[in-house]
Amino acid sequence: MLTMHELVTGRSPLLRHAGVATSPYSNATAVIRRIELCDEAGRMTADGRTGDILAILQGSGEHLVALHAVLRTMIARGVIALVLTPGPGAQPPAHIAVAAQGMGLTVLLPSPSAPPTARLLRERLLERQIAAFQEATDRRDRLMTLGNQLYRRGRGPDQLIRALATECGEGARVQLLTGPAAPGWAELALHHEGTLDRIRSGQVQVETVTSSNADGTEYTLLCAAGTAAPHQVLAASRPGPWFPPLRDLVVRTATIVRVLSATERRRVEQSKASVRVSVLRLLMTGHHFMAMQAGEPLAPGVLSAETGRVAIVRCAPDEDRAVVVEEIEELVNPPGSGQSPRAIVLTCPMEDGDVIILMRQRIDGEEGATDLLARAVAPGRVLGVGVSTPEPWSRTSRAYKAAHRAVISARQDPRRISVRRSGTPMAPLLPSSATTWAHTLVRRLRSLPRDQRDRLVKTARQVLTEGARDAGKYSGIHPTTAGSRLTTVMECLGLDKTQLADRAICDLALQLAEDTVDEGAASPGLHKILLDADEARQQAERFLAPLDDDGVESLTAWIASNTRLGDAAEALGIHRNSLSARLDRIGSVLKLPLGRSDGEAYEVLWALLLTSRLPTGLVPDPTTSNPEAVPDVFSRALPMHSQK
Repeated sequence: MLTMHELVTGRSPLLRHAGVATSPYSNATAVIRRIELCDEAGRMTADGRTGDILAILQGSGEHLVALHAVLRTMIARGVIALVLTPGPGAQPPAHIAVAAQGMGLTVLLPSPSAPPTARLLRERLLERQIAAFQEATDRRDRLMTLGNQLYRRGRGPDQLIRALATECGEGARVQLLTGPAAPGWAELALHHEGTLDRIRSGQVQVETVTSSNADGTEYTLLCAAGTAAPHQVLAASRPGPWFPPLRDLVVRTATIVRVLSATERRRVEQSKASVRVSVLRLLMTGHHFMAMQAGEPLAPGVLSAETGRVAIVRCAPDEDRAVVVEEIEELVNPPGSGQSPRAIVLTCPMEDGDVIILMRQRIDGEEGATDLLARAVAPGRVLGVGVSTPEPWSRTSRAYKAAHRAVISARQDPRRISVRRSGTPMAPLLPSSATTWAHTLVRRLRSLPRDQRDRLVKTARQVLTEGARDAGKYSGIHPTTAGSRLTTVMECLGLDKTQLADRAICDLALQLAEDTVDEGAASPGLHKILLDADEARQQAERFLAPLDDDGVESLTAWIASNTRLGDAAEALGIHRNSLSARLDRIGSVLKLPLGRSDGEAYEVLWALLLTSRLPTGLVPDPTTSNPEAVPDVFSRALPMHSQK
């Protein structure tokens, strides 16, 4: 597009203002879309098209009849400037320029370097118009091409902003103001704070402001550059006005900046999200030190302590988890508070509706974890919040399991938040001799190389409570590999992976073996330990107390059948679907998701054994039996259950 300013300024202008001296920026923003040739009577072509016309009159206008009528006709057709061609060195009649200017028309004359005739002048102006259009197109294409390249490479808008400043000409400055704290914002806000606020809040998209400095007047074009308020502001400044072609170029580029900024933020957030998931996986596999190194830049101090909590926020089915994550992040790590971060917040890589929070221990004066997270529970948005008790970060896998179980309980709680102890609840209540027994059993793994043993045990612990599929997701290994590692560990311990009781024994032993023990202490048998576990037995009675006789009987049959639903239903004389529905109801009462993983079944197994609903002989004790002969305990359990 060709502007009036380009015709009367520059090194070789084709036109000049008639009469008195005029500012070079007079009518500068006018865009010339058509160039028409008029005869000496002021008649134009009769095609009827109107709008932004530069009319070239053949002659000085001295032969015009009914001057005002001719000028009114021109204005009605959309003429914005009239060029008079009186000939080299000649001046048009003064009354014509006065009349035209009085009616709002800019009157121009050919410059000394312009062609001598009106027809040749029109041809030269058309050439200039085509060149201006091509130049504007080239500028736009260069910026568009660069924007596309940056978008494909996932880069931010910095390079595009520098290129825009170059395209806007000498003395132009372009910067992206991200907010009141950004460099350059305070300088503009001194005189144009209201305009900045309107742009940032989305009330207007584009606005031009002027300011005076030592070099003269500076014109600044402000454009919103964000998908949602509060917007970033693209500020472009230059010594002269923003003519339509340049103004359109900046506005169009602001749209690309908006896309690139969003892409850059998304890329950064994706990178952070990947690091958070990596931190979680490292913790779930027992690599606390490596997790601390990876997570320290994101949340300094959160993982540097030995212990912490795992919390799970379960979102409503139609809720946007990304929004919930942002809100929880602001809640646990309030920006600008000056407090050290309290948690690492991430979307769960396994459960679509869950948000996981890794919280450090509370420091004196800070709000408790449950009170803090209770504020995240919004009606209709969050179904429940489960929190584990404090655990060493090396036991994050068990803490996560406890938080997951707590979510089930939270859905029946009025506050929709629940806290649950990690690991097998009965384990801490067993006599100290149980730890000695566990070390005696786990000592069989010492025949394995240390690195291999640590890797196998970490994976086995996850598979025992979460299953091979979920353990593989957190560990980054194939589920088949995870299952094979568990098989290796259990075979070394003389246990059968296909039997629930054997898996429960392995899980209990690996959990208890984490505690220190007197190497010289004698190791009693497991059955003797269970008989002497009065405190654990009382806890088991309280655990089963909410159930009626049918509920206990159903659980007994289910456990005695190795959690095979069909066999348990047959033993009870009911349909498989009926038993499945009954277990769902029992799970709601006990606040356990029965059947989801083995971890819940272990808890039920130990409760039934400790309360003598099942005989202790149903569980093997590899420390007192021949590891080569693993008994089929469940083939004997069903007859015992039927007799009882």
